[in-house]
Amino acid sequence: VLLGSVGKLTAGFAALGLTIGATQLIQNGVATAASFEDIDTSLRFLTGSMEKFQESRKFIREFAATTPLEVQDVAKAFNALTAAGLEPIKTLPKLVDAVVIAGTAAGSLTEGLNRLIRAFVQMAGRPKLTTQELNQMSEIGIPAARLLREELEKTGRVIRGDIGEASIESAQGIQLLLTALERNFAGASKAFAGN
Repeated sequence: VLLGSVGKLTAGFAALGLTIGATQLIQNGVATAASFEDIDTSLRFLTGSMEKFQESRKFIREFAATTPLEVQDVAKAFNALTAAGLEPIKTLPKLVDAVVIAGTAAGSLTEGLNRLIRAFVQMAGRPKLTTQELNQMSEIGIPAARLLREELEKTGRVIRGDIGEASIESAQGIQLLLTALERNFAGASKAFAGN
């Protein structure tokens, strides 16, 4: 239906003598609208209720407005964290702040965030932390092993050797890493966005 409508609009603009640029603008707008519709559909499914969907959608829009990210990027991140059971309203701000401070070792902010989310989603799917996810975070400029070691020491647990072989439950490791990210990077995305 959308493609047929775009074709009709394109033909109409051509008949009026408007440039291809205007046609491309409309096609891009329709594609963006379709993309947001897909994101909303996923969000409705993942949240399970209209109330949670509305709350999540509001968070996504407000969060995107106060960070250097686009609404679409925030929505995709939100959906990935929700699917992994990682409470995106609490988790996403900490991850974005960390990526902003880490810089663009991953290329762009969005790419860095996607890689960080992938590492957290992988951790959530395993019973124990592995060196693989900690290394993935280090590759984008976040010293995850050091941060995790520091948080563990605050709980009285001292790790000697490779932290990835310390047999840390994933749920505990995720919470410790999120605490460390918040402690070290809180507020960075808002400062970066100029808000």
